[in-house]
Amino acid sequence: MDPNLPEGRIRKISTGTGRNGLQQVLLSGHNLTQLLSAMYEGAKEDDVAASARCSRLYKKLAEFVELVDPDAEAGRTTGVTFRIDDSIDAAHVGQ
Repeated sequence: MDPNLPEGRIRKISTGTGRNGLQQVLLSGHNLTQLLSAMYEGAKEDDVAASARCSRLYKKLAEFVELVDPDAEAGRTTGVTFRIDDSIDAAHVGQ
């Protein structure tokens, strides 16, 4: 499915805080529903670690979906930014 999104819609970003591995991902509505479906199915996996990761991401994406205005006119948005950052700041561990 052509999501009608620009090239380079997945890119690694640097926060300047030493956190590596963050990515910025642009999603169309179709991409988002496909991702939600995959995470929902992945949360049912027998592999506990995989299931936990899928469940966590599914819940975060569901939080985002709750922010979308269902009455907004189609095609009239400039986009919505939603940040999911579950990294741990080691400076605060054990405090």
